[in-house]
Amino acid sequence: HRGTMSQPTVDDIESIINLLNEAVFVYDENLKIRYFNKAAERITGYSRDEVLGHKCITILDQSVCLNNCELCLTVKNGLNREAHFLSTFLRKDGVKRMGEFQAGILRRDDNGTRVVVALNDVTELSELRKELKEVHSFRNMIGKSPVMKELFETIQNVAFYDSTVFIQGESGTGKELVARAIH
Repeated sequence: HRGTMSQPTVDDIESIINLLNEAVFVYDENLKIRYFNKAAERITGYSRDEVLGHKCITILDQSVCLNNCELCLTVKNGLNREAHFLSTFLRKDGVKRMGEFQAGILRRDDNGTRVVVALNDVTELSELRKELKEVHSFRNMIGKSPVMKELFETIQNVAFYDSTVFIQGESGTGKELVARAIH
């Protein structure tokens, strides 16, 4: 037996959206922001009152938004029911951040179009990924010089064969690490 559940009210839905850590905003067919949650205020530095009724370019990087960004195209051609992309955005304090955007058409009818956007600030994650790519390591050995890269390749090639290997070098140069990597 199912209990009766009433439909959530607009206030209920707003409370739910304000609990999210994601910035959520809604814009119309004229790209004007119609809704802006608390996380959007925190992430962008803009208050709701500062952006409501203003174009979404207010919070996006103008060099990216030339009426051809994924958000604009979602409204313009209607072909993109959903969009998912990474783009920079500008905080109110002028700091450029990296955002992960997810957008989808909320409503399209005679009263106009509404597009909902979820924005996550992924600046730190992007920076960590970049740093990780810059770190070159192999089996507990770290190095990104051409000589180290060549050593890593040699170790991989030698490890493929079942044979005796003679490793020589100065004390403290990592002969033991190379031996472990080969085995």
